[in-house]
Amino acid sequence: MTRSRLDRLITKYSSPSWNTQANANRLVELLVEHRGLIQIEYNDVTSGLRRLEERDFLGPDERSRIYNTEGRRLDEGNQATDLEYFMALEQKMADMKRSEWQALYSAKGGE
Repeated sequence: MTRSRLDRLITKYSSPSWNTQANANRLVELLVEHRGLIQIEYNDVTSGLRRLEERDFLGPDERSRIYNTEGRRLDEGNQATDLEYFMALEQKMADMKRSEWQALYSAKGGE
């Protein structure tokens, strides 16, 4: 998630219409923490303290997939990729949870 998207979400969910909801407050806390971690990693990379590898999120392969030769995002303005990613992630988590429950059920002898 890019910094501008993080900033947009932080601004949205810390607005008066959302800040009375516990889930929105927790989301803002997590997003602010995530933004800070991203900034630290960015500083490490730009200062040369850390070098991005081939398989890093913004390593050479990922950058070439996301950006065209002119530096513009190929999926700019297209949130479908985000939706597909999060739907796949949610499905993966549900499958993992199902496997855990099946293992627990089997361990108890299928009572």
